[in-house]
Amino acid sequence: MVVDVRGCFWHGCSDHGTIPKSNWERWSEKLEANRRRDADTVHKLEEAGWLTLVVWEHDDLVAAADEVEALVRSRPENIESQRSTVLNRKEVQLWQSMW
Repeated sequence: MVVDVRGCFWHGCSDHGTIPKSNWERWSEKLEANRRRDADTVHKLEEAGWLTLVVWEHDDLVAAADEVEALVRSRPENIESQRSTVLNRKEVQLWQSMW
């Protein structure tokens, strides 16, 4: 499982994200590129078999932890696709290519 914790400013939260008035065009492009990269990253992870959860900086931490626990507990324990906490070489390369 991957928990992607995002900041409202850098990742364009629809509730709290803002674009600075100074140099608006540059910031607008930068923040939109971040949102596109975030979506692409989630897509690649899910294609690789990872369960992903996005948690925003404004989310309640206890509720987020409860959601992580519920998702982990809901996963079948004895199936071939179950992931360990150790990344294999291919997964490390995937992570490196995204950043």
